[in-house]
Amino acid sequence: MRFIQRSIERGITKTAWLFSKHSFSFNSYQNPKRGKFGALLVVNEDTIAPGKGFSMHSHRDMEIVSLVLSGKLAHNDSAGNKGVLQPGEVQVMSAGTGIQHSELNGSKDYPVHFLQIWIEPGSSHLTPSYSSKTLKNTEQKNKLQVVCSGTGERSALLIHQDAKLLLGKLVAGSVHEYVTRTDRGVFCFIIKGSCLITGELVREGDSIEVYDEPLLTFQPREDTHLLVIDVPFAVSS
Repeated sequence: MRFIQRSIERGITKTAWLFSKHSFSFNSYQNPKRGKFGALLVVNEDTIAPGKGFSMHSHRDMEIVSLVLSGKLAHNDSAGNKGVLQPGEVQVMSAGTGIQHSELNGSKDYPVHFLQIWIEPGSSHLTPSYSSKTLKNTEQKNKLQVVCSGTGERSALLIHQDAKLLLGKLVAGSVHEYVTRTDRGVFCFIIKGSCLITGELVREGDSIEVYDEPLLTFQPREDTHLLVIDVPFAVSS
């Protein structure tokens, strides 16, 4: 099974300070055909105006991953975690039994552009936790780097789900393969560039979802920044 969502087909939230594009139903964008993909619930591409952002609000039983593409993202939560993420940095917040957090633009002069991803945890009522790391370009250059994982990959940030989040900066003309299982789903999102994924051409802002195919191939048409999320998948989801 394959499904391609073009960038223009994503839902949109636009306010005085926020421009957000939604790959799945979120907030006022509700599409019964775009509820979730296996354990993957949210992929939002957010741009926040200088000095603005999401003030303190609560979550529970959710793995929330944020990846900064440009600008600065200031994190603060009720467990005492604080930090300012910059491009190439990623954070994971496990909401568990409940946590409050804010995500604000850390700059008064420039917007912040980032991806936020929500994944259902494998179990509920976990102790809330937070972690972050800086990604090295050498680890992503022309390969897929496991950034977050619930299966114990070395140096990957922990998420409480049998899932993987990978990032790659693939060079034009190269060929790459990714092996998964037929009972899992793989969501691929083009951050920048364009790529043939299992023979389908996807461009910046597009995504392709693949289920019941154990081997994916990536053939970038130009230098491409790529996000891959491998999640447990139920046909009834």
